[in-house]
Amino acid sequence: MYPIEVIGDDEFCLGFSLAGVNNAVNLRGEELAKYINEIVKEKQKKIIIIQNKYYQDLPDRVKLKTLTSIQPLFIVLGEEESGDIKMMVKRVFGVDLLNI
Repeated sequence: MYPIEVIGDDEFCLGFSLAGVNNAVNLRGEELAKYINEIVKEKQKKIIIIQNKYYQDLPDRVKLKTLTSIQPLFIVLGEEESGDIKMMVKRVFGVDLLNI
């Protein structure tokens, strides 16, 4: 199983911590963009759940990297998610597993 990392504010990360995900990062703006560029470049095998309001603050070039990256896999959650889970599953596995 791939490690899961959460990027968001304290309240967002607390919810995942209660579910057993204890690897949390609280970076914003340029620091977050630099962090994402590093882990995408290293092609680390992990799942990164990022809070929508943190995602929205990223430069467009970094957002594009999160949308096209498979390793690591980025999932944006929050008030307004950027895409649905079905699309992300299809992107990762290359097949629509929910219709099998």
